[in-house]
Amino acid sequence: MVVVLPAVADDGVTGFENIMDQANAAIAEMVSDGEITAEERARMVLSAYPRKKSNLLAPFANGRFPDLTVEDFEMFTLPDAAWSDYEQDGNVGALATKQALFFRAVFMPSLASALTRVRAGDAEALRTFGDRLEAGLKQRLASQPTAMHSLVQVMVLAKRT
Repeated sequence: MVVVLPAVADDGVTGFENIMDQANAAIAEMVSDGEITAEERARMVLSAYPRKKSNLLAPFANGRFPDLTVEDFEMFTLPDAAWSDYEQDGNVGALATKQALFFRAVFMPSLASALTRVRAGDAEALRTFGDRLEAGLKQRLASQPTAMHSLVQVMVLAKRT
């Protein structure tokens, strides 16, 4: 069995620090502008927990899974394709747009689920929140272009016979 997961380096780096900081600032601005409430912001949670290599391998070392063995384990840095394009063409607007759209696709639905109107089924509130967050994020990312090289880890597990 092959398991592919987001990774965190031993030093705690995931590659998403900058975009998360910028998104947090954009959401804080939305609260300041009265577009969402402080209570809604406080409910926003991303339930992802990337694990370090040592955390993933621990159950196999202490015998919790005696019928499984880790055949291979690799951690890779995934290059930011938008950054590669930016290095070629210098188009900071395109870089910010691609990175903001990535964030919107992956994280915005979870964040929006904290909004009272979205919980009530208001599709327009969902779209409006997504559009505003994307616009704020694009502006922030364009002002401070940074690569978003993320980490992934691959475990190959085998059943002992």
